[in-house]
Amino acid sequence: MTDLFAALTNLNKRSLASKYLHFHRPNLFYLYDSRAAWAIKQVTPRLSSISHLEVDEHDWTYRDFVRRCVWLRARVQETLSIFLTPREIDKILLTIAAGVPVAINEK
Repeated sequence: MTDLFAALTNLNKRSLASKYLHFHRPNLFYLYDSRAAWAIKQVTPRLSSISHLEVDEHDWTYRDFVRRCVWLRARVQETLSIFLTPREIDKILLTIAAGVPVAINEK
C-alpha cells in the first residue's frame, strides 16, 4: 500500500496507508503515525527483546511498529486478561502521546 501511494504522490504515505488498511480491516491493521510511533516506544522494550514477525513483504518501519503493538497487546492480555483491539491500542497510544496518564481497568 505504501508503494502504491508513493507511486501516486512521490511521498512516503505510511500513515495514510495504515489508516486506509485499518478502515477496511480494523481488527487486522494498527494505525501508524508519528505520535503512535513515539508512544509505543515509551511502553515497550527494545526491539531486540521482542519476537520477530515473519512476513514476506513489508515496510520495515511499520513492521517494527506492529511488533511492538503485538507485544503490548500480549502483555496486557497476559497480565490483565484484557484483549485490546488495534483501535483500542491506538487510543491508548494517542493518550500517551498527549501526555495523559493511562489507566487500564480490569474487566
